[in-house]
Amino acid sequence: MTTRRIALGISALAIIVAFGVVVFAAPTQASAENDYDSQHCFAADLNGDGVIDVVDMQRIASYFSVSIGNPRYDVRLDFRPWLAPDGEIDIDEVQFVFGRFGLRCSTYTPAKEYWMWLGGLYSYGAGCANGDEIDPVTTVFRYASNAAQIHNVLSDIGLLVDVGSEQNFRDNGGCATGEISVADDDGWTPCFPQVVCASSRWHVRANVVSTADPAGGFWAAATPHRDTGDGSPADGCTHVVLPYQQIDGFSGSGFDVAKDWVWWQMVHERGFFFEGAQWWDNRLPMLQCNDTLSASNGWVNVIWINRPF
Repeated sequence: MTTRRIALGISALAIIVAFGVVVFAAPTQASAENDYDSQHCFAADLNGDGVIDVVDMQRIASYFSVSIGNPRYDVRLDFRPWLAPDGEIDIDEVQFVFGRFGLRCSTYTPAKEYWMWLGGLYSYGAGCANGDEIDPVTTVFRYASNAAQIHNVLSDIGLLVDVGSEQNFRDNGGCATGEISVADDDGWTPCFPQVVCASSRWHVRANVVSTADPAGGFWAAATPHRDTGDGSPADGCTHVVLPYQQIDGFSGSGFDVAKDWVWWQMVHERGFFFEGAQWWDNRLPMLQCNDTLSASNGWVNVIWINRPF
């Protein structure tokens, strides 16, 4: 028992020393890479507060050795090799974050309260009143020209079908009907004996906020989710967002797997700029038509449609 404790202590000390070396080397590495490299800086800012600090270091360290297949695996933290995740959050990711300790990435990042106030934390029913929340906002698109541009981008990642069931979004203190509702499937499939049944699909609703983005263009609040078929129209309950599922390498609630799927399609596959994930804490459980509850994990991805740098 004593030998095992000594071995564990030596291992822990080695890791701490290794991490410490990386931290103290940070200014040299940052200077060598001329890093304010905004894209790398935002990737290492894991809580989206504009500075790479001990909170980011602790978070990446807590995910060390987590690999795909583990429910804790988060593809957004698997950024080495760059934009080509290898399925494991390992020492490369730890060094990436620790090596940028102290850098500030706030040049293009207004306070998250700005986004929350202008676009709300959720989509809503009529009037956008508290207590009438429907889906959590889990993605912000920045620097968009207009709703048509966002529609075209979402079509390009495979969301080619315009679908109904629009919801409302807060817009600069007011309430507006969402301009975009697209999916990769119309949500219906022939079946027996009901004739038509609900089918599963990726679905994104979004609304462009009327106040301009301080960096240029406009931004949009979006509520990606995975609709899972649950019956026929006659049942009165057709699509639900599951509280947990695993699909296409993503795991979590139907809100979170869709958020990660959109991130993968846009950032990993098509090279859109990923500013980082902001902590909005919008984790209200959403009641589904089959009387189950589903919630997001409270993190919001910020993806640039265009960028001025």
